[in-house]
Amino acid sequence: MIYLIRLDKERKRIIIPSEKDSTGVRVVFDLGGVVLTSIGKGQPVVAGEMNNRIQSFAFRELVSMYDYTEISTNSAQIIYTSHDVTIPDFEIIDRDQVWLIERDSDQSSSLSSYSDSEDNSSTPFNKKISKDNSGAIPLIS
Repeated sequence: MIYLIRLDKERKRIIIPSEKDSTGVRVVFDLGGVVLTSIGKGQPVVAGEMNNRIQSFAFRELVSMYDYTEISTNSAQIIYTSHDVTIPDFEIIDRDQVWLIERDSDQSSSLSSYSDSEDNSSTPFNKKISKDNSGAIPLIS
């Protein structure tokens, strides 16, 4: 069993069994070993919808670890999928690292790079993608 140590309001240590903590904290601990191994050995990690059960700050920090050359010295990569358009943050990832998948009318999928879009403005990704016709957004009619 894994125990987590937290500090209460008076800065006293509280020991909590990991199964009693939030899902997000447990996901960070579950991914921690995989991420550290990946970075240490220069191996890729592929994760689907990794951000669903983790706080955005923790998710951002995990992804950022792959870009810090002081941490990721072996060119490790993380590849993840997300339906959350607030995830791409161009302070931690580059435009050419974002790829969009659009389901076509025949149910096939097409892949396009976000960096191929004509707009290079500083408009936040989530605002641009919802206004743009670049795909990967469900159209309900």
